[in-house]
Amino acid sequence: MLKNNKTLIIGIIAFLAALCYGASSTPFNGEGWDTAAPDIDQPIGNHYQEIFDLRKGVAIRINKEHETLATSSAGGVHKQGSARAFFQDAAPTTQINGDAWDSGDTGSLWFDTNSTPDNLVYVLTSSASTGTWTLLSVSMTAEIVAATHTWALDQTFTENILIQSTKGIFADTSDASDTASISFAGGGAAASTRGGYSVFYGEDHGATPGRILLVPGDSGEIILSGATESTGTIDPTAYATARGGFKDEPTLSSDSATAVASQQSIKAYVDAGANKVTDGSVVTGYRYCSVNDGAVQQVFTKYFTGTLVADSSTSVAHGVTLANILHVSAFVEQQGSGTYRASGYGEGTQAILRFDMQVDATNVTLANVGSSMQSGDYRIKVEYTI
Repeated sequence: MLKNNKTLIIGIIAFLAALCYGASSTPFNGEGWDTAAPDIDQPIGNHYQEIFDLRKGVAIRINKEHETLATSSAGGVHKQGSARAFFQDAAPTTQINGDAWDSGDTGSLWFDTNSTPDNLVYVLTSSASTGTWTLLSVSMTAEIVAATHTWALDQTFTENILIQSTKGIFADTSDASDTASISFAGGGAAASTRGGYSVFYGEDHGATPGRILLVPGDSGEIILSGATESTGTIDPTAYATARGGFKDEPTLSSDSATAVASQQSIKAYVDAGANKVTDGSVVTGYRYCSVNDGAVQQVFTKYFTGTLVADSSTSVAHGVTLANILHVSAFVEQQGSGTYRASGYGEGTQAILRFDMQVDATNVTLANVGSSMQSGDYRIKVEYTI
């Protein structure tokens, strides 16, 4: 009987032990995070360990991205850099757990990793349906252009741009010593205008320098303040007569204080012989004359002045090819009297007032100079062609 009772007692104890043993969170340091422990079969005596393990585990995980949990309800707020935005190719359409968006989700950020340029940033502006993502740079740009800003002195644009100004004002510096510039790496330039509506257009032509189109405003005028410098060529067709620019008329008969004569018009004017009509019209050191009753030629003139030597002959080198000399004339002063006499004057009885003129390949010689003419001043004129 006793033996049977001992067996019964041992069986009951074994049954109770098996019945009371369940899942445990051991070791109780918060690292395991066993969501199945403690279960309903856990011995009641280790409940304080399970509570410690739970608090420890929660603190370990929350403290990773939040300020450390502490007494007096301290801690738990987000650390700097702890919030993470969406970072993926496609626009998110639900909350992270798959639930539909709600109004509390607006303001979420998404980086589009498949955008051009890379990683454009969007903000969720509406939670309706799959949500509306608005490119953040759109609102930022609107804010920038809506306000007045001060830009650095020099701005460089690496792409072609179109600048439109409803006021027609591009640049204004109050200090005359200030300078401002905008350069277009893809071609083009810049200038300031005033008037109604202005367009500045930098156009890229590869290796060819860009062009700029200036459309005048209401006043029809384009003003370039200060010195204007061009390192390239200027298209002459832009200064056509119809536009009030270069004159292109062979006679240049009109009288204008503003029109510019083109090289073509000047050459046409010369070729037409406008300065050849009257013999003796002087043009920059020469005259147009009819030589030997033939074609009109340029006739040059040399003048020589000096004092005769105190004898009957003085030679003056003329420096002209003899065959090109057309005419030589001379007159000599009568020994300081202020009266000049031409060659050959006073033949015969007035030999003292006489002199002859001779010309060779080298000199103009005043010979047979009379005694009253010696040591007088002379004037020689040589006319010749080239």
